[in-house]
Amino acid sequence: MWVDSAAMALASYLPRSVKAVARRWLFRNSHPAHVGLRGIGAVQDLYYWVADRTLDTFLPVENYFSVFYPSLDTSTVGTLTVFDDQGLELGRKEFALPHLGSCMIRMSALLQEWRPERGAGVTFGTLICDIAVPQSVRQVIGNTKPFYFWDRFYIGYVNEAGQPTFVHGVDKTFISHADQQGFSRWYPAARTYRWAPEIPVNIADYKRFTVIVTNRVSRSAQFRLIVEDTVDRHREWDAVIKPNGVYRFELTAANTAGLNPEELRMRLEGMTTQWGRPLVFKEFTSGAISAMHC
Repeated sequence: MWVDSAAMALASYLPRSVKAVARRWLFRNSHPAHVGLRGIGAVQDLYYWVADRTLDTFLPVENYFSVFYPSLDTSTVGTLTVFDDQGLELGRKEFALPHLGSCMIRMSALLQEWRPERGAGVTFGTLICDIAVPQSVRQVIGNTKPFYFWDRFYIGYVNEAGQPTFVHGVDKTFISHADQQGFSRWYPAARTYRWAPEIPVNIADYKRFTVIVTNRVSRSAQFRLIVEDTVDRHREWDAVIKPNGVYRFELTAANTAGLNPEELRMRLEGMTTQWGRPLVFKEFTSGAISAMHC
């Protein structure tokens, strides 16, 4: 698989006049979206989780194959892989999904099962949820390869008062193959992008305003969050995020003191993928919460 990744990285630097020919050759046995899509499987994103007694994470996992193939027995299994904030694997949880069925996984309960052997002191990180392509679906697909599903499921967060908020996947991180163990990465190499949401922030509205950044590539990357006011005064913070890791830039009235609090603008330097927008998590002074990609 590393050969495919190296070829994709090399092809991205070719002159425009040569790219079309090189792309046809490179993708001759695979899906045009990605050279690694050669068989049957699914594409997964990397999600943020938190379980710190103030906030908790829950996954309402549904058997989406049942929607596409309602006349088949789509009973299957899935695996939840959990990482800490440094991208180190904490553990895996296997689960069953019946036809037209679902299951609910709560991170606080899962961590309680693992501790104290695993996850002691860890309160946030990232996760991957992979649902295996049912055997009945694989038989129907047959030789119509490559054939991959993009699973952009919703993940939920809930506060102490029981108020939930949801976001769904926005990017691609890993490829799982029905006939192979493990994952391969979607992105062969990191690039550098800038994120600048068109949402002015009045920091007085929030107890805490958090910009959550995950690293979807295979090497560590440096990020910088810059917050400016209407007269271009600014504050900035730096972070190095390891592969599969996550970092939380937390903005409050205290650490943005000296800036005009009513209309703050944000800019994030060092984004490693074009579509991997940060998660903005809002904890309002009223006690409500909201999460969004923007």
